[in-house]
Amino acid sequence: MVEITAIVSLAGVIFSLIFLGYQTRELARQTRLNNKVGLLSGMYDALTLLQTAQLKVFEDPKLSAYFYEGAQLPPRGDERVRVQALAEIWVDGIECTLMTLGLPPRPHQYDGVKSYAVYMYRKSPAIKNRVDKNLDYYEGYRNLLNGTQVD
Repeated sequence: MVEITAIVSLAGVIFSLIFLGYQTRELARQTRLNNKVGLLSGMYDALTLLQTAQLKVFEDPKLSAYFYEGAQLPPRGDERVRVQALAEIWVDGIECTLMTLGLPPRPHQYDGVKSYAVYMYRKSPAIKNRVDKNLDYYEGYRNLLNGTQVD
């Protein structure tokens, strides 16, 4: 009788260990899936900011010169304020994207965003001015620029 109880107990322990292993594997799978969903949510928010900035340029095409054609910031006035505000939205969108890319899992398929960030920094004096004056705020840009030779 003792032998039967010992065998049943051993079978129970073995079953429990197998079930625990299965649960652990499923928990790890679920965690990876949740991380990917969180990453996609962060990318969506960041790209929404960028889209907002680009829509402003679409609504007022003369703003394009300040972001795509290398035009200097207007010296003063409402136009300067508008360009600076738009540059802030733009940089916030790029920064949010860079920060999201730094979180696990690190998706290499979005590495083009880093090139875009450097391109906009080089091409747009408004964006360069915003980043340079507030580099302490923009950790993603700071890390990117420290690892990249930017003129």
